[in-house]
Amino acid sequence: MDRGGSVDPSEYLDRVIQDQQFLTSLYERKWFFGGDSLALEEILEIEKDTTESNWQHRYRMARLDKIRRGNILSLDKDRTGILTLRSNAPDPQLAHDLNRYTLDWISDYIRNSLQTQAREKKSFIEERLNEIRADLQRSENALVRFKERNMSTSPKVMVEEGRLTRQVTLNLEMYLQL
Repeated sequence: MDRGGSVDPSEYLDRVIQDQQFLTSLYERKWFFGGDSLALEEILEIEKDTTESNWQHRYRMARLDKIRRGNILSLDKDRTGILTLRSNAPDPQLAHDLNRYTLDWISDYIRNSLQTQAREKKSFIEERLNEIRADLQRSENALVRFKERNMSTSPKVMVEEGRLTRQVTLNLEMYLQL
């Protein structure tokens, strides 16, 4: 995390391309391969074994595992922080298409993540600003009430007035900072 509370995308992008939602989107798409438009399971030759009772679950998991463990897509970060996306496909055009699709997906994911973070920060600041504004108003009202009731110059009154004035000043500073 940086000082602003944001997460460095390079810390989690490898998990994004292993996510079930992303992997499912790869399989839902048709890919140009061998002069035809084919589903990824056809290209990767993932077979359905309908003889087992839970074949749908096994098939779904086989599809996910083929990419997760088959080194079809990988994202590596070197020591300088540069990210490298690699795809291993039976055809160079398919590898390029997989990379392009993955980069677009990652770009959208980062954009949405940044927008979500910005909304959360804005919401937090607005809530905090409202709290501080209310604190400032309460402390100002307390100082006004105190001054209306106490016209004396006794040390006790002066100390209490000083405390209330400091509270108003502190709340005002916090309000101005936000």
